[in-house]
Amino acid sequence: MNRILEIDVALSSLFDNFGDIVRSLEPQQICLLTDQEMILQQKYPGIYRIDVHVGHPQRGRADLSEWMRQFVKEWDHADFFGKNTPTTKLLRIRKHDELLDWMPVYIGKSTNVGSRVAQHINLPLDRRTVAMKLRARPMWNERVFRLSTIHLPVKHYALIAPQVEAELRAHVSPLVGRQ
Repeated sequence: MNRILEIDVALSSLFDNFGDIVRSLEPQQICLLTDQEMILQQKYPGIYRIDVHVGHPQRGRADLSEWMRQFVKEWDHADFFGKNTPTTKLLRIRKHDELLDWMPVYIGKSTNVGSRVAQHINLPLDRRTVAMKLRARPMWNERVFRLSTIHLPVKHYALIAPQVEAELRAHVSPLVGRQ
């Protein structure tokens, strides 16, 4: 047990400024989610971020509120309850004070980013795997989504990736998620 406590102390000091390090990482914009071929080429471990295009917002508080209200109404529609899909998170939505051209929808991690993002797009509603199941949603045909990633070629992926994902989620406040 002493050795485990020593490791914990060493890890604690290593993670002291982890948030600053993660926030300094620049996600690479990969493609729109309609480019399945490009998505499937992303065969690496990492963090992925999915954004939705807003268009040309007026950037006023009223526009933000209206856009969020409509997005939540579409995303959390009754057709998706009990279908193993993530829901909007009110606490994260409240952190946004500006309507951006691209709003963050979801942040996740995977040892094979392309495969996991393809699941988020293509899994049907009746599959038990938790995913956004975008093609099953009417908004898939009405909105534009894009993918950005951070490649994490690290030996201790299972230790580091959840920490990076959690830090990014806290910083970016994606509108949708399981947690």
